[in-house]
Amino acid sequence: MKTARDPFPGMPPFWSSVLFASRILWASRISVVSVVAGLVLFGKVVQAQNLLADTSWNTSLPLAVWYWTVFFAALFLIWSFPVHYGARRTLDGSSWLINAHLRGPMLPDEAERLSEDLRHRHATLIRLVPRILGAMPFAAVAIGLAGAWSALQNADALPESGTARTLILALALADAAAAILYGVAVVQRRRWTAALARRVEAVAVYRSRSISGTRLLDGVAHAFVALTFALFAIAYVAPVWISSWIPRAALVPFLLGSLVLPLSALARASHRRGVPYVLLLVLACTGLTASNRHFHDLRTLPEGPTPVAQRQIDFDAALSRWKAANGCAREGEACPPALIVAAEGGASRAAFATATVVGEILDRMPELADHAGSDQPGRRIFAMSGVSGGALGVTLIRAALADAAAGGPPCRFAHRTFFRARLIWDGQASFTWRDCLQALASGDFLSPAFVGLAYRDNVALPVPFEVGPFPLRDRAALLEQAWERHYDYVTRSGESPFSVGDICGREAGRGLCRRFGYLGGPEAGGQDPAGRDAAGRDAAAHDPGRGEPGAAAGAPWLPLLLLNGTSVQTGRRLLTTDLVSTRVSPDGRARVGFYTPAYDLFEAMSTPCAEPDREGQDCPAAARGPLDEAALRDAPDLRLSTAALTSARFPVISPAGTFGVRGDWAQGDRVVDGGYFENSGMTTALDVAKALHEKGVVPLILWVLNEPKLARREGPVPPRPVVTPFVGAAQAAAFLDRAGALLTAPIEALWNTRQGHGAESADLVVRALAAMEEGRPPGAATAQMYEIGVFAEPSMRRPDDATPAETRRCAMVWGQSLQVPVVSMSWWLAPSVQAYLDAQLCEHENRRILGDLMRTLGKR
Repeated sequence: MKTARDPFPGMPPFWSSVLFASRILWASRISVVSVVAGLVLFGKVVQAQNLLADTSWNTSLPLAVWYWTVFFAALFLIWSFPVHYGARRTLDGSSWLINAHLRGPMLPDEAERLSEDLRHRHATLIRLVPRILGAMPFAAVAIGLAGAWSALQNADALPESGTARTLILALALADAAAAILYGVAVVQRRRWTAALARRVEAVAVYRSRSISGTRLLDGVAHAFVALTFALFAIAYVAPVWISSWIPRAALVPFLLGSLVLPLSALARASHRRGVPYVLLLVLACTGLTASNRHFHDLRTLPEGPTPVAQRQIDFDAALSRWKAANGCAREGEACPPALIVAAEGGASRAAFATATVVGEILDRMPELADHAGSDQPGRRIFAMSGVSGGALGVTLIRAALADAAAGGPPCRFAHRTFFRARLIWDGQASFTWRDCLQALASGDFLSPAFVGLAYRDNVALPVPFEVGPFPLRDRAALLEQAWERHYDYVTRSGESPFSVGDICGREAGRGLCRRFGYLGGPEAGGQDPAGRDAAGRDAAAHDPGRGEPGAAAGAPWLPLLLLNGTSVQTGRRLLTTDLVSTRVSPDGRARVGFYTPAYDLFEAMSTPCAEPDREGQDCPAAARGPLDEAALRDAPDLRLSTAALTSARFPVISPAGTFGVRGDWAQGDRVVDGGYFENSGMTTALDVAKALHEKGVVPLILWVLNEPKLARREGPVPPRPVVTPFVGAAQAAAFLDRAGALLTAPIEALWNTRQGHGAESADLVVRALAAMEEGRPPGAATAQMYEIGVFAEPSMRRPDDATPAETRRCAMVWGQSLQVPVVSMSWWLAPSVQAYLDAQLCEHENRRILGDLMRTLGKR
């Protein structure tokens, strides 16, 4: 039996201290978890480091001072103070020193003597651990600042990079000052609180009471707990409002520190009574959220004015409309190549890269010989296949083309999160298509979803309800609404992207609020139910689902969307697409699957074919003849924003989207990020290219990448396999990576498989396009794949044939060295990251490829 004088008999003093230190850390586990999470976040997550390079606030000095003052005030008061106080308050007690089940059989005096002896032996540890833990938030921020600095140290050619590094230096000084202030406050805590207590006692109402410094500090802690619950309630009900006042970097101290005090109080109660209250709370929240069966459902729309049979268009009808837009609708007329854009996944980074490349193409459409008199800048683009962030990028392009006024970009306002906002505000630049699409992709989409993840989604009430104008939706819906609000801000309202309320309630027919599909209908900016297009011109009535030719000949051409998700149940592609899933076979006698191994989301959500009220209709038989019965696809409509997110539901930030079949929620599936299947969008792009080739149209596939890669190797190479592994990667792995290889290696492999599948798909595309060109006469346009990417070390040599527009964009980087091997991938991008992605079109290889593409698009 342990004695009061020898609690660890026979154990050396060093190991006794190690054992007791682990006991202290366990007792302070809430504070420990908070600081470890912060250290990992700022030390390992590039996206978190990128938050500290946020120069978007520099458009106004008072605004920048306010924002970063809020950040460091929250760092000190909302994160560091609760971490220190929670640990110290726990260690000041005695219940943690002896487990409750051991303390029960002991006599009170014996337990007290043992506790006092333990406290005496390890007094230094008990005093230092809370102080060290409280200093860790400042250390985490310092690590994050170092990472942000390192990412930009070889990109000084970009003015945004220099501005960001200046900001990082200023923040490092502020972080050091805050850490010093924390140290002084900890050392002088007793003196300061005692002096403050005396002042409080001097107030008339308190003269008859004795208030110690400790009691006063406890009162402050109780006030913080009350503040925490108030913050939780507001964030739960109105995450958009909270994220408008505490956005991005300032959110991190709130998310990591706001729950430390109440959870530490629960942990102390656990020590006293031997009941795992924290674990029980976690289980209760998990059970509560799991009881909400429809919290993560896809957002659907009630039936609209146009029949759902017109939601998806037959391939032949779509091709007829594309030919009409490109002046080759008559028999025997030569058509130009049809461009298919495949946009790789990668959150806002992918959306911005896609917007940059496609925006440049739209701006250069006047180079084509047939441009005169055309107000359809997107007419050469037949389809766009997007994955994850690339899906958002192509959806933004489609919405902007639908909202274009007389062929010009629809943007009117630039938010300060756009790296070229100041130039537009000052009148030094106007909105080109490239600027407009970049502005649409550069918003802060992260903050509302982050608040929803931290507060609402972990305690989702099983009975849905709304509080005034605040519907309680999951973080996926918050992300969709952030897209909708930002699009509306840039193109129309100029209201804050964080304005409370449902933008789509008043903007249902435009932007990302419009219904997916209905090309030629009012939902897409084309025909209305009376047969008039967006310009009020008469157009032939049509049913695109039945494949009747000449559909909506008067409506402007809008590129088809093919958004790639992944089915949870099968692991196959789950596509949200404008195209009917079948097409006429080459012999014209039947219909074949357009993308046979994949599923169509609208078909998956429609009434099952075996329903008896179908008057004996055998659904598979409907696709055996030359016509497909589009009316069988009676699934509810989706907004463009919801359709984009079916492809962008990657772990943590976005949950899997649940859907059921019409009339029977017992059947259904869940959709997750398309990158689970493959991250390039090339598989679906190839399906479309094959269909175009069968119809005699030359397909061009443009693959837009955004993951930084090394430049292509120049000069002779050894006789090795075409694809050589990165030899030495395993030897170069960090110590922690090797130590945790049992867990990290499989996860890393699964993550990188997304890119590997994309590379395999790209190789299949190259082979398939080469096969299409056998026998084609010399000089004609040929089926090709074009690849425009992001280089970690771009070649920025100055060209001899630069245009004035290129010189304005690229003069500052030509002849300079840019090396940014790691580029943040998040639903928000710092201006320096935007500038780096924009500069990629100044890169020698990308510039050459884009020039080749534009010349090919001009051929017939």
